[in-house]
Amino acid sequence: MALAGVSNRSALALILGVGLLVFVPSLFTRDPWNPDEPRATEVAREMAESGNYLVPHLNGEPYSDKPPVFYWLGSGFWHLGFGLNSGRMVSLLASLGTALVVYAIGRRMHSSETGLVAALVTLTAQLFPFIGKQGVLDPLLACFTTASIYCAVAAFEGGERRGRWWLAAYVLAALAFLTKGPVGVAVPLLAAAAYGLLCRRVVARRSAAEDLRVGDADHVARPSGAEGSRVGDAGHSMGGWWHLAGAALLVALVAAWLVPACIHGGKEYTNDILFQQTAQRMGEEASHRQPLYFYLLWSPLFLLPWTPLLALAFAWVFRGGRDRAATLAAAWFIAVFVFFTLFSGKRERYLLPLVPAAGLLCGRYFVAVLRGEASPLRGHQGLWKASFVLLGLIAIGLGAVALEPGAVARRFAKDPEVMAEVRAALTAGTLIGTGIAGIAALALCFWGIRLPRGAAGETRRVLTLVAATLVLGLAVDLLATPIINRFKSGRDLVEAAGPYLRDADEVVLYQSDYSGVYNLFARRTRMPVVYEEEELRQAVKPPRRVAVIAKEAVADGLARTPGLRQVARERVGHRGLVVLANWRP
Repeated sequence: MALAGVSNRSALALILGVGLLVFVPSLFTRDPWNPDEPRATEVAREMAESGNYLVPHLNGEPYSDKPPVFYWLGSGFWHLGFGLNSGRMVSLLASLGTALVVYAIGRRMHSSETGLVAALVTLTAQLFPFIGKQGVLDPLLACFTTASIYCAVAAFEGGERRGRWWLAAYVLAALAFLTKGPVGVAVPLLAAAAYGLLCRRVVARRSAAEDLRVGDADHVARPSGAEGSRVGDAGHSMGGWWHLAGAALLVALVAAWLVPACIHGGKEYTNDILFQQTAQRMGEEASHRQPLYFYLLWSPLFLLPWTPLLALAFAWVFRGGRDRAATLAAAWFIAVFVFFTLFSGKRERYLLPLVPAAGLLCGRYFVAVLRGEASPLRGHQGLWKASFVLLGLIAIGLGAVALEPGAVARRFAKDPEVMAEVRAALTAGTLIGTGIAGIAALALCFWGIRLPRGAAGETRRVLTLVAATLVLGLAVDLLATPIINRFKSGRDLVEAAGPYLRDADEVVLYQSDYSGVYNLFARRTRMPVVYEEEELRQAVKPPRRVAVIAKEAVADGLARTPGLRQVARERVGHRGLVVLANWRP
C-alpha cells in the first residue's frame, strides 16, 4: 500500500482495521485483571444495578476516587449485556476514537499521509494498546483530551466558526474533567497554550526577519503564503471573549454534576473528591510515588517500537522543522511531559495522553522525509534498523518459549503448584502458535532491515514495523494472555467456591476490601469488611449462612473458628486467597 495520496476512506479503513486487531482479541481471552479493572467495572455495575447515577459506589459505599463519566458509559454497556467486558468496551471505543482524532489532526494540519502514520504509530506504540486493552479510565481521558486539543487547533486557525471550536474544546475538557478530575483540563490547556505561544513567537520572528529584509515594517504584517497565514491566524487566536464563555461553560458542566453529588454524598465525600484525591497525587504521601526522573527513564520503553523514530523527529524539529503540525506535537509532548513529571505519584498509564503527540510528531517527520521536504537526518537508517532489531529480539524470545517451555515455567513461577499449572497450560498448540508468531515477526523485522533507502523504502518500513508489532501483539493476546489470566483474574476463586458465595446469606471480606474484585465476580453489591477475629466469630454464628474471603496466610487460624471450614483456595496475582463457610449446601 502506498501512503502517498492515500484516500480518506482507505486511511480510515486501515486505522479501524489495525485498531480492531489490536484491541478486540483480548476481550475473548481474559477477564478484568486485579485490582483496577474489576474495581472500575464493579462501580459501573453497582451504578447500573442501583440506578444511582449521581454518586458512584463501590461495595455499597460512596466511591470518591473519580468522577462518573467512565462509570456512566460502563453502566450503559452493562445494561446492554457486555458483562465483565463493560469497562473494556469503553476503553476500546475510546482508543479507536483517539486514533481517529489523531488522524484528523494530522490531516487538518498537514496531509492525510501525516494523519495516517500518526494514527498507526499511536495504535502500536506499546503504552497505547497496553492501557487501551484495560477497563480503566485513562483511555477515555486520552480520547477527550485529544479531541479537545483538536478543537483548540481548529479554533487557532480562525474563521467564522472559531468561537464554536473554542466552546467545543471547553466542553470536551469538561468531559475529561468528569472522567478523571483536574488533569482532564490541564492536559489540553497546557498543550494548546504551549502551541499558541510558540506560534506567536514564530510569527514575531518571521515578521522581524522580513522587516529587516524589506526595510519597512509597515509593509509586512505576517509571513507570506498559506502556511504563514495559518500560523499567523494561530498566533492571533489566543484571546477573546470566547475563552470566558468557554470557561463558564466548563465550570457549569462540572458543577451540574459536582454540586448535587457533594450534597448527596455528604461532607466526607465532598472533602475527599475536592481536595484529598488531588493533594495525594501531588504531595509526598502520593501512592505510586516515584523519583523525578521516572518518566524520563521509562518513557522510551513505553513508546517502543517507535522510540528511535521519535528521537529523529525531535532532532528534526530542533533543527528547524517547525511547521504547524510539528510545532503542535512537540509543544504538546514537552509541556504535558513536564507537567506529569512534577507529580509525586507516577504510573506508566498517566502518560497515555502523550502518545498521540508522539504519533503526530513521528508522522510529520516521516512525511517530510517521504516528500523530500527534509533530508534524512544523520543516523536515520541506523535508528530505523534499531527499531527492527528490538522487535526481532522479542520475536526471538517467543521462539525460545516454544523451544524451551520448562525454562519459562521456572522463570515466571516459583511456587511448585503454579509452575505445574503453567506447564500444563503450555500445550503443543500454544507452543506451535508461539513459534510461528516468533518466526513471522522475525522475518518481517529482517525484511525491514534490508529495505532500500528512499521514499518507497520509507513507506514499507512504516507498514512492516506496524505488521511486526501486530503479529507480536496477537501472539500475546491469543497465546500468552489466557495463561496469565489464570493468575490475574479473581473469577476462578468465585467459581471454585460455587454455591458457598452464590447462596450465602452474607459474604464477609476479612481484613481487606480487595478493591471490589470479588463483588464483581460474585455479583454482590455489599460485602462487609471485618478486621478483628472476634468480630468475625460473631459474624459467622448460625443460623445465617456466611462465607468468608480471606488471605491464605490467615486461613489456618480462621479454620479453627467453630463451624467455619475452608471450601476453596486459589492464587490471584501474588496473593493466595481462600473461601471459608459455616454451612454445607
